[in-house]
Amino acid sequence: MQALALEPELRFSRAEEFSRALLQYQQTKSLEKTRKEKQRRKWISLLSVFLVLAIVGGTVGYLWLSRAAKAKNVQPAATNSRLHQRNAFCPRSSSPGSA
Repeated sequence: MQALALEPELRFSRAEEFSRALLQYQQTKSLEKTRKEKQRRKWISLLSVFLVLAIVGGTVGYLWLSRAAKAKNVQPAATNSRLHQRNAFCPRSSSPGSA
């Protein structure tokens, strides 16, 4: 804004001063940009780690629950399954004297 001042006393007196002000402005903006990029990278890294942990945790939980469900629902072998099905619908009549 100093370069655009209406009063000549408020403007830069030499081109060298103007050049220094421009360089200082560019360096300041560059530092701000670098800070923002570092902050962005930090957040992206944190979110990536969280996402990986969520995926691994979900997969492990799913596998653990599916194994637990399989352990509870153990089915008889294929050769015995017909026998179990037949006995379920047509139970043998047991007499007190037969062994």
